[in-house]
Amino acid sequence: MLDLFLLPIHVASGEDQTELPGLLSTAAPRRCDRTRAGDRLVALFQVCAGPALTPAGMEMLHSKLADTFYRTRGTVTSALRAAAEQVNLTLLEQNRAQGTASEISLGMAVLRGDSLLVAICGPARAWLLARAEIQEIADSESGGRGLGISRKASPRFVQTALKGGELLLLSPTHLPAFSQSAPAERFTLENIRRRVMTQASGDLQAALLQFQPGSGLLRRLRPRAAGSAAPSEPREQPQIPVETPAAVPTPFSAPAPMETPFSAPAPVEIPFNAPPPAQPVPVSEP
Repeated sequence: MLDLFLLPIHVASGEDQTELPGLLSTAAPRRCDRTRAGDRLVALFQVCAGPALTPAGMEMLHSKLADTFYRTRGTVTSALRAAAEQVNLTLLEQNRAQGTASEISLGMAVLRGDSLLVAICGPARAWLLARAEIQEIADSESGGRGLGISRKASPRFVQTALKGGELLLLSPTHLPAFSQSAPAERFTLENIRRRVMTQASGDLQAALLQFQPGSGLLRRLRPRAAGSAAPSEPREQPQIPVETPAAVPTPFSAPAPMETPFSAPAPVEIPFNAPPPAQPVPVSEP
């Protein structure tokens, strides 16, 4: 079983931000389909064309995605496909009603046990960082078009087995910092965050996930605001496995992940000369 640490990365007008509005992270609620129990979901939305969404509009898409995913029976692939289709249909109807043409870039990741499944829609990208290798995941068949323009949503799926210590970077757009082969470095939350923020230009939105051996927790880390003092060590927090969230959501409301200062996790570093990881494999639903 692996723990999932999630670090938002958001720069606007040259300033670090502590919140990332397009980021959704949730564990399985009590009232979910039994085939979804234990699934931990992370999704990153961004408007890639057309007018921006209001905070209420983004929150609605978050709710539609999470509700559809956790109520869909079957494989993780089928649930993610259903969730992407629901987001696409909701945005398409909104565009038609308002005479707009907003497009959404969407990257999703689901951790089930030690298995990771990534789904990419539109210009979103994901990079799996393991043992000094960077493997890019992109939707090469959409032509860069986001959700909300056509009636069909066709995510690109990739699945891989994890051993612990790997990282996944989600971004709504291409990041030049990861367009080249990986250097011989150790992959940790801090050095990857620093690399992304140093090499990216302009505004930046991304989410960095790290997988560590544990008991199946989902922890959302709090990035430090620009100019603030280093965060103090976190107080002891209850260890709540994702399979048994504390609150019963009514209506659908997944339990909020525990927040931890960015310096909290002790990262698992992967030496450059470690054996190569299992290669991610594209997933096609029958």
